[in-house]
Amino acid sequence: MEKKDCWISAFLLISISAPASAEWFSSTSAGFQYDSNITNAILSSNIVSDTAFTASAKSGYVFDLDNGNSASIQGELKGESYDKFHGLNNISAGVNLALRRKWGLGLYAPWTSLSGSATRLNFSNEARNGWLYRTEIGGGKRITERWNTWANVSLEKRTGDHAIVVDNGVSGAAFDLTNTVVKLGAEYAFDQKTTL
Repeated sequence: MEKKDCWISAFLLISISAPASAEWFSSTSAGFQYDSNITNAILSSNIVSDTAFTASAKSGYVFDLDNGNSASIQGELKGESYDKFHGLNNISAGVNLALRRKWGLGLYAPWTSLSGSATRLNFSNEARNGWLYRTEIGGGKRITERWNTWANVSLEKRTGDHAIVVDNGVSGAAFDLTNTVVKLGAEYAFDQKTTL
């Protein structure tokens, strides 16, 4: 068993055996993104840009454990539609399991989290189809009643369905990638339902 498999198994045991009450949640988002170098090219003659419309919907359950700690399971459906490069249009569906620990009592106590996810990637250009696996560790702290800050680091592994070797000694696994992502964020709550 790989370490990731062990962690997911341990998470399932914790979430099933712990006395908990479950709360359903859902969210949707939409927006536009601009990529000034969509090809990740080095030479300026190969650099091209594009804009994409993005939309996502998430839904799942949070299980309250004890002392503000929680476990959650979440499903997500996400899509991207590009203006020029239609082969990059994609729809993805995934599941995420997470544990969150609060280090103290009250609104301003810091928290940490650990999560793992698996996402199926389906592109208009089928050569890009595959899976994305992510393990993430994060933390945050509420600064005021309305301001909340957070940061996380995630390790990603992507695998492609079509790893066809085109020449001896040249890998055909162009979409088998590993990646490290660092995110910093701040949120402002206008009210209980609206956050920027």
